[in-house]
Amino acid sequence: AVKFGVTSYRTTLIRYGDKQQVIGTESESRLSSALIKLLSDRQKTIYFVKGHGEKRIDSMQADGYGVAREAIEKENHEVSELLLMAVDKVPEDAAVLVIGGPESALLPVELDKITEYVAGGGRALFMLDPGSGADLSGYLSGFGFEVSEDIVIDKLSQVYGANYLTPVVVEYESRHPITREFELATFFPAARSVEIDEDPARGNYSLAKTSANSWTITGALDEENLKFDPNRHRRGPISIAAVAAVE
Repeated sequence: AVKFGVTSYRTTLIRYGDKQQVIGTESESRLSSALIKLLSDRQKTIYFVKGHGEKRIDSMQADGYGVAREAIEKENHEVSELLLMAVDKVPEDAAVLVIGGPESALLPVELDKITEYVAGGGRALFMLDPGSGADLSGYLSGFGFEVSEDIVIDKLSQVYGANYLTPVVVEYESRHPITREFELATFFPAARSVEIDEDPARGNYSLAKTSANSWTITGALDEENLKFDPNRHRRGPISIAAVAAVE
C-alpha cells in the first residue's frame, strides 16, 4: 500500500507498463475508463484559457486551480495554458477547453475560435463568477444557456459551517454521466444561476441545484436582500451548473 500510494480501503489499483490508475470505489464505468487510459498511447490535454484574468492553474491559494491541476494530472492527462489570441485555432489535441473565471471580456475573434472548436465536436467548460467583467451571457445564450447577473444566497450553508454566500448543492442530475455518481453535498463559494431548457433527447440538463432554502438576489448585499422576499427574489432550488450537447 505504501509503495503504490494507496491510502484508503476498497481501492483498486491497475498497473500497465510504467503507468497506473487508482479507482476509489468499484464501478464498471470507472474501471473501463481506467483501462482505456492505461491502454491508450495518447494523453488527453486539458487547456485552460488565459489572458483575461482567469484563475491561475499554478496557484494553490483558495482562488487558484493548483489542486485541480494536480488531480487532473494524476488521471494521466496533460494540463496546459492557452492564449487564444495568439493561435489560429484551438489545438487539435484539446480534450477540453476551460474558461475559468475570466475577469475581462474575451475578444470576438477568440469567441469565434471557441465556436469553431465546439462545432467540430470539442468540449468547453465555462465557469463564471458573480459580478464578473466578462459578460458571456449573450454568447452562451446561443447554446441555450440563460446566465443571470445574480448571486445565490443559501442559509443552509451555515449549518455546515460556511457563510450564506456559499450555496450547498444537494441535488444532482442522475441521468447524466458527469453527475450520475455524485452523492455528497458540495459547496460553491459565490455562485450565480444558470438555466437551460432541459431536453434529455438533445443532451441538455441542469446538473446541480441548491436546496429550497436558497434564493437568488440582484443588486447590493444589504439586509433587505439577505431576507427572502417572494416579491423580489427567486426561491430555490437554483441551478448553478448546466450542460448542453451541440450538434
